[in-house]
Amino acid sequence: MKVRFPLMAVEEFISQIARPMPTLPAGGSASALSGAVAAGLMEFVARVGAQRREDPERREALLEMARQLEKSRMKCLDLMDQDAAAYEKIICALEKTGNHRKTALTEASIEAIAPLTALAAEMRFLLETHATLSPQLHPPTGPDAEAAAHMAYGAFSASLALARANLSGIADPDAAHRSEKAIDDLQQQGREVYRKTIPEENQKNSGKKIQSLT
Repeated sequence: MKVRFPLMAVEEFISQIARPMPTLPAGGSASALSGAVAAGLMEFVARVGAQRREDPERREALLEMARQLEKSRMKCLDLMDQDAAAYEKIICALEKTGNHRKTALTEASIEAIAPLTALAAEMRFLLETHATLSPQLHPPTGPDAEAAAHMAYGAFSASLALARANLSGIADPDAAHRSEKAIDDLQQQGREVYRKTIPEENQKNSGKKIQSLT
């Protein structure tokens, strides 16, 4: 795969996704792009918070948080290509026949799950970061931080749904069970973090918060 999706113009990337045929990029690359946007937005919030802090120790803590979010953003962009490359192998495996097809599809499906669970782990990190960042953010950036958290959870859920879809291609029952358990564990962890990060009462009042700042 020669094309690097993170280097595409946004309009071109979306147009590629919208084509009415099995194609690359697909859901995994789109989810990774959403994750990168969420990480960038959270990074912005951390950097603004650092600018507003007079305490050198707290300012440096926020800058370190921003640096970690920058790494997460770059990782998500890299996962756009990793997911596409893994999906390309599934397409190739489906073209094979007999036992060769079963073996190739099992290997490709296991490989395809890896970038998706890696993306989910990055999104869990973003949600955890939001929980740490919330008490320290500059108040007008609160809605941006909350938007980033919702976007992160969306990318998290999408990536695990796609990972779970790949389980059907794994012919080895033990390998399928291990992969499924890893997905289940990660999903449970992410849900718990999200519930703590964005409590239900905050979700109900988010619109009111945004209106009060405009």
